[in-house]
Amino acid sequence: MRVLIAGGGTAGHVEPALALAQELRDRGDDVWLLGTREGIESTLAPQRGFQMLPIDRVPLPRRIGWDVLQFPVRQARAVRQARDVIRSHDCEVVVGFGGYVAWPAYVAARRLKVPTVVFSYDAKPGWANRVAARWTRWVATGLPVDGEISQAVHTGVPLRRDIIDLDRGRDRAAAAHALGLDAGRPTLLVFGGSLGATRLNRALIACAAEVTASGWQVLHIVGTRNES
Repeated sequence: MRVLIAGGGTAGHVEPALALAQELRDRGDDVWLLGTREGIESTLAPQRGFQMLPIDRVPLPRRIGWDVLQFPVRQARAVRQARDVIRSHDCEVVVGFGGYVAWPAYVAARRLKVPTVVFSYDAKPGWANRVAARWTRWVATGLPVDGEISQAVHTGVPLRRDIIDLDRGRDRAAAAHALGLDAGRPTLLVFGGSLGATRLNRALIACAAEVTASGWQVLHIVGTRNES
């Protein structure tokens, strides 16, 4: 089977997409990832051994202005790019994970009459997934979404095999050493979506002294936009 997976923008879209891509490849399928050159997928996909096929990034304008007038033209170009990818790779199915990248893929697949699978990991599916879910019988969700998408099947979020197979007891000490942590102390892991969750980061920084003074050590994961 020849599969195009559309997922990009943030790790929340890309990581589940790559987990599915790996599973499909392990089964012998041909898999490509549709993304943008600006998104994190442009780095993560090659690192995992997948070819990332780029289309234009076309975010929905949030304010009235020139971007609103340009949006239909830019969106149509992204749809054409997605269509060209589907055709040139003779894709038999398109799997979308929502977001800016998925919408052009959904539209292109519908026009080409290519079967589409929609996956949503959010408790409230985004607009791209809600609309595309009306065009297909195959919809999966990471969380129960009763009433949001009637035909959805709750499957859970795809995870990488190395996470599923992780032996915490065996690897705990080595992992703590690699991260500069004390395996014997309680650890607070802080992470957020949206490329680092700026508000969450600021909240942690504000109370970091109190947390560490109480005996906890902190592992703080930030996105590339929040490293300083």
